[in-house]
This record gives sequence, structure tokens and C-alpha cells, in this order.
Amino acid sequence: MSSPPLDLVTSLQEATARLNAMLFNYVGALQRDAPPQLLKQGDVLVGGAAAGHSYDVQAQTEVMSKDLLAGLQELEGLIQQLPAPAGSTEGEEVAAAVMLLQQNAAAAVDLQAALSAASTKLVQLQDAHGLLAEVALAKPTAVATGLAAAACHSRVSARNFSSKAGAPSPRAVHVMSAWRSLLQRPAAVLLGTAAVSAGVWATQSEWRRQQHRPLQAASGAADPSPSARSTSCSATAAAGEDVGLAPYVPRLVLEAGAGMIPHPAKADRGGEDAFFICERGYAMGVADGVGGWAEVGVDPGLYSRELMRHANAATGTCQPGPNCPQHLLEVAYLSTAARGSSTACILCLENEHLHASNLGDSGFMIVRGGELLFMSPQQQHEFNFPYQIGSQDSMSDTPAVAQRFSVEVKPGDIVVAATDGLFDNVYPDEAASLVAASKERGETAQVAAVSLAQFARMRAADPTHLSPFAYGAQQLGYRYFGGKMDDITVLCAYVVPADSSGSIPGGGARASGALPPAAKL
Repeated sequence: MSSPPLDLVTSLQEATARLNAMLFNYVGALQRDAPPQLLKQGDVLVGGAAAGHSYDVQAQTEVMSKDLLAGLQELEGLIQQLPAPAGSTEGEEVAAAVMLLQQNAAAAVDLQAALSAASTKLVQLQDAHGLLAEVALAKPTAVATGLAAAACHSRVSARNFSSKAGAPSPRAVHVMSAWRSLLQRPAAVLLGTAAVSAGVWATQSEWRRQQHRPLQAASGAADPSPSARSTSCSATAAAGEDVGLAPYVPRLVLEAGAGMIPHPAKADRGGEDAFFICERGYAMGVADGVGGWAEVGVDPGLYSRELMRHANAATGTCQPGPNCPQHLLEVAYLSTAARGSSTACILCLENEHLHASNLGDSGFMIVRGGELLFMSPQQQHEFNFPYQIGSQDSMSDTPAVAQRFSVEVKPGDIVVAATDGLFDNVYPDEAASLVAASKERGETAQVAAVSLAQFARMRAADPTHLSPFAYGAQQLGYRYFGGKMDDITVLCAYVVPADSSGSIPGGGARASGALPPAAKL
């Protein structure tokens, strides 16, 4: 059969697309514009009687039918232009098609039989493995034999199995004997492999801790061993005096405030969010503890609060700059001893540049002139599964995967950092308008943060609101509507000129955990 011309194929595709579009649009138009119909006598039509409807459904249906008929005739004409197979009749083509269908049906039967047989064998293997595992657990020496043989085998090269004279070496005889006895206990191989994997994971964790020690020594953070953890807070608290940093006199500072509203079910323990605001007015951050730890009896808020406490203490170990947020994040991560995991967003203002390190679905935004200037993207492995850092037993991400930003700012800009409790319920443009309006009314950054947190809580409790979280869920095929109840933490900061001493005009920013009465919602 010769190939049809490309222009004919293109015409067929276009005609099919036009026909599909007409069917879709015409059916939709009829559903939208057709007048309501009375189901039975005595019903009342909402919005007016049918007799007064000006839409002529009959005439419109006739026009649509003519268009569809013309489209079908065009498609049929193009099909007739397709070249017929050389040397074959229509009957032969039908017979060939029937034969292909029969072959496909026979192949499907054979495939189904093969799948059934494979499924039966799989069940048999699973039963056999379960029985062997029970035997091996009843005989722990088999597991020890498996581990010993695996370790010995990993150290023997191919040349050990035969000497120059061609006879097996004594070491090779020992190894082959061990493997011969091991093969009589297959479950020992499985359990031995699992034990070796666990050992490799423990070795990797120890190597990771050893790799972090140079950074800890340089930053003044405590070694995460039990004997040194008790001194970590005091070491970092005095770091600003011990490391001998040169005085930093900024031109711009952050006049910041915070608002926190815990989830109603978590209010008794203070929620799982945390934050800090540097008293020097150049750094702040938020963290959101991962709630899944509550299922294993761990308070998720312990990790996030300790993480932010160490980040605040570490502000004395670095000057504002592009690497400062990442330094604070890494030092806090290495110094935190609590079990758990958390997202984190840390900001640092270096005069006209705002630097940030963001990991997970917390984030920050910059507002200028009442409009959104910048919004950090979220980091998620998949929907509602954000990147997170955590304790060594959490198998979480590391600070190295955090996204880093540097954005130019100027006096009058507003910086908002928040956990996902804000961004899952309030759209960025809405948040930008609200904080800008607060500033225009002469309200402090503290009041603006509290107002925005209260607005987010209102949206979270609204079951009819198409929240950003609901919109994202629906885009992925999930059935979800309304707000998402969660802990809500909002930091709002005005970028203002520093006074002559380089401090915040009218006083300092508040540190972590020191919320004023207005923020305790």
C-alpha cells in the first residue's frame, strides 16, 4: 500500500479536529442556552416563564445540524481520496482485517494464560520465602553464617579460588564450604542482606556526621553527640563576642513583627510552627514542623522551635551577605538535637539586597507599591509532600538542597515570610494587598502580620472558598474544596532606613518566642 500524500493526511487531521470542535461547542451551547423545561404541570420556572424566552432552539439546532453534516461530508470526501492497497479488493481487505482480529484474540488468550501461571508461581514463591524466613528466625546461627559468608566472599578475589598449580587454595576451600552450607538456608541470605543494608545505612549516617564536624568547628556549633549537646546553646549565644566580627552598620533594616495562630487541635501544645526575628534587624525565619511525627509519639513542634532558636543564636556568627541565610540554616540544622523534621525559610537583609534560603513549602514574598514584586516557589517531592530537614533518624533532605535567592529591595518595601498555613489559604496577590493596606493605614508591621494571619485563619475555616491548596489538589485530580486548617505563622517586615547607630528606629525587633500580647491569638 502506497503512503498517502502528507497534505492529504494534514487535511484529514484538520477536518477531524474541526468536527470534534463543532460537536463539543454545539452540545455545550445547547446545554447552556436551551430554556428550562417544566417537568410537570404546576411547576414554577425560576427566572421567568419559558414562553418569554427569546432563544429559538429549533432554528439553532437546524443550523448546527447543517454545519455538522457539511463537516462529515468533507471528511468522507478526504477518506475517498486515500489510495487503495495495490492488487487487493475490498473483500480481501475485510478478510485480512478479520484474520488480524482473530490473531489478536488468540494472542490475548495466550497472554492471559501466561499471566495466570506467573501469578500462581509468585504466590508459591511468597509462601516458600515466608516458611524459610520462619525457619531462619528459629535458628539465629543461620543468620550469623550468612553474614560471615557474605563478608568473607566480599574479600576473596577470583585468583584466590585456584593456585598456580590449578588446585583450590585453602582460603577458597573455606569460602566454598561456607557458601555450600549457606545455600542450604536461602532465608539466611535474605536476612543477611537486610542486616548488611542496615549496616551500610548506619555507616553512611556516621560518615555524614563526620563530614559535618569541620563546619561545626568553624561556626561554633556544638557537636551533636550527647556529651556536647548541653553546651550548644551557650556556645552560639556568645558567638557574637567570641568570633570577633567587625562591627556592621547597616543602611537598611527590617522593622518586623509576627502573628501565630496554631491549629485548633494543636493549640494546647503551642502548634508546630516556629519563627525568629533577629534583634539586630537584619534576619528572620520561619519553620513548620512535620505533623507526621505525632503518629510515633514525638511532638513535631520541638524540632522546629529548637531549629529556629539555634538559627537566631547563630546570627552572631556571620555578617549579612549572600551566604548568611544558608549559614544560619546549616548551623541550626547541625545544632538541633530534637527528633523530628521541618521546613524552613531564613531571610537576611544586606542593605539593598534581601538574601534567602528556602527549603520546603514555607516561603516569602516582597511587596512594593501595593503589588507583588517577588514570590518564592515551593519545594515539594510531590503534592503535599514538601522538602524538609530533620534529625538523623528522619531520612529527610539536607540544607544543601535549599533554594537560595538574592532580590534587590528599597525603603518602603514589605517582606512577608510565612509557613504554608498562609500560602495554602491566601493567594499571593490577596496577601500583598492586605499588608500594603495595613501600612497605608499607618499600622505597624506587628499589626499587619496579625491581621494577615487572622485573614488566613478565616479562609482556612471557609468550606466554600476555592483556596490555593484546593485549586492545586483539583489540578491533580483530587476532590477537595474549601480552606486547609493548619498552623499559621506570618512574619511581616517593613524595609526602613536605619538610624545613625545602625539600629531599628523606635526600638528593636522581637526574638523568637517573645510574641507581644497582640500576637497571641
